[in-house]
Amino acid sequence: MQRWFAAFSKIDPDFSAKLARLRAYIDSNAINAGDLNARLAADHGVADLVALPGLILTGWYLGVAGSGDKAVCVAYVDALAYQDVADVLRPPSYAYGAYGSWAEKPV
Repeated sequence: MQRWFAAFSKIDPDFSAKLARLRAYIDSNAINAGDLNARLAADHGVADLVALPGLILTGWYLGVAGSGDKAVCVAYVDALAYQDVADVLRPPSYAYGAYGSWAEKPV
C-alpha cells in the first residue's frame, strides 16, 4: 500500500488530502461501494473527488498508477488483473510465450 500511496502522491501532490476527504465523505454519509460513484457525481461539493475511486481501482487492477507521461508502474505480477489468469499462465501475464502461442489448445 505504501508504494501505491507514494505513486499516486507523486502524480498528484494533493492525493493525501483528497483521499482523506473521500474517506470522511464516505464515513459521514454511510455510502456503500455500489452507490459511491453516483453519490459523488450528484454532489457538486466534492466534484474534485469524482474521478478518485476510479483512478485508484484502475491502478490496483492494472498495476499502474496514473496514465500517459505520468504513469508509474507499481505492480506487475501482483496486479489484480493478473490474478484472473494466474491459474493458467506462468508468469501470470497476458504477454505469455511466443507470438501465436495462445492459439493452440493447452495440453
